[in-house]
Amino acid sequence: MGLSWDPQVLLTGKEISFFVVFFDLANNKPNLLPFDFILMQNGKQLERIPSISQVGMNLQHYVFSNSGPITIRVENVGGAKTSFTAFNTTVYDNPSISSAAANQLAAQYKSANNPSNPFKVNPITLVYIAYAVIFGIPIAAGLTYFLYRKRII
Repeated sequence: MGLSWDPQVLLTGKEISFFVVFFDLANNKPNLLPFDFILMQNGKQLERIPSISQVGMNLQHYVFSNSGPITIRVENVGGAKTSFTAFNTTVYDNPSISSAAANQLAAQYKSANNPSNPFKVNPITLVYIAYAVIFGIPIAAGLTYFLYRKRII
């Protein structure tokens, strides 16, 4: 597994893109791999995002309000509760804005990207629903046709 981010220097109040990449020696990049993306700072969990990699890659975004060391954890890879990897780096104070402005930007970003949604569904559940629809409709149509033909003959 690999992790990178852009921009390279993490600053408060600035959106960071995290690129999570999974590799499998046999298949190069696995497809549809569920995992949890966790950001921690000062021993406190800032964010836990249930995610899924598609063709071995996933993209996460975050805006930090405070500077200091952070830990980025990728857990429950492939549904294995004991599977995790941790990366450590540091977020620096943004010299372009005040700490109050950084806090405000982080709060705005979080509220805009995490709206309260009572119908929020885990991404892997959406994949299973899509497969159920893709295979379920033709099976139901075939079964209906078979029963219709059997009733007529």
